[in-house]
Amino acid sequence: MVSLTMLGLAAGLGYLTLYALVWLVYAGAGLVRDSPPLAWEPADVQARILTVGDAPAVVQRTVDSLPETLGSVYVVSEQPLEVDGAAVCVVDEEFSCGAVHKGRALEWARRTLPTEEEYVLFLDEDTIVEEFAGVPDADIVQFAEKPQPDGSLAAWLTEVFRVGNGVERAGFGKRVPLLGRLVPIYAWGGGLAVRKSTEDAVGWERKTIVEDSAFMREAIAAGHSYAVRMTRFANRAPPNLRKMVSQRRRWGSGRLRDARQRPLGYRLLLYFHTLGRPLLSFSLLLVAGGLLAGSGGLVAVLALVVLGFLLLWTLLGWRVYADRWWLLPVLLVSLPLTTAANGAGDLYALLSPVEEFQTTGDGEGNA
Repeated sequence: MVSLTMLGLAAGLGYLTLYALVWLVYAGAGLVRDSPPLAWEPADVQARILTVGDAPAVVQRTVDSLPETLGSVYVVSEQPLEVDGAAVCVVDEEFSCGAVHKGRALEWARRTLPTEEEYVLFLDEDTIVEEFAGVPDADIVQFAEKPQPDGSLAAWLTEVFRVGNGVERAGFGKRVPLLGRLVPIYAWGGGLAVRKSTEDAVGWERKTIVEDSAFMREAIAAGHSYAVRMTRFANRAPPNLRKMVSQRRRWGSGRLRDARQRPLGYRLLLYFHTLGRPLLSFSLLLVAGGLLAGSGGLVAVLALVVLGFLLLWTLLGWRVYADRWWLLPVLLVSLPLTTAANGAGDLYALLSPVEEFQTTGDGEGNA
């Protein structure tokens, strides 16, 4: 007779295996399908840096990292600040619309700022653009991120693991046989280029705490095109694990709330993805239990598959920082920490969804 423990192990490892296989479809599509070529120059792009306004030095570093060939550069701030090399625009305190928090600032900028360029490149205040040669001819273009340590080694190591897991982003929007176009699961607002006509058509007026992902899903539902460039922009990791869990809790809460408004198939994918992430917190415990109790059966096989993917995501994260040779052994030793911390925020979102936007550090507000 199969024990409840074995059933629990089989269920948990089975779910993680399915989660990993979905990841493999996305990552594989990104690997075998070429990214679209660049079609627009930096001169065709306006950069908009979103900030609360309490960290001018951070914003200045972002402005200084931008290529001089950009069409124009604006800093959209909730309060006055002085920055060289960009036009600073303060959101009108009396402005009101259907959006809240960062979405309100985005909508104000959309209506207010003069934009002659074809695209708007949205950046967080801590986004460092190390490389930017233009954008492909798509309505929405997602760039990738490269978190840098900001006071907490544990939080940064967890971010490196997330970067490895996030390689699936390369497959967002790609077409594959039988499945058609792979819908994006999430967005990163710290490196998102949007055609100006698409921004005006979709707008930011929706009450959400994940305005970038909600905008992306709304635009795709309306038929706007989407592409990914795996060019990586540097940004700051959360300053500690508590802030990181809070950030992930917001992402998970917003994803679950936004899923209710999507078509059934898309909704199920978002639910599946969001429920899989909390299981990552217990993945090594499930693996250990499966190997000890599996006795070479199916549970043990599932445990080995899950362990293989955990190691793969660790390796892929390290590759982004391959110049730091010492990082790989540190990541392997800290795997129990990075897996547990990676899904903690999503678990928190399931148990106690957050309703309000919170920044992740001094002057930082990743969406």
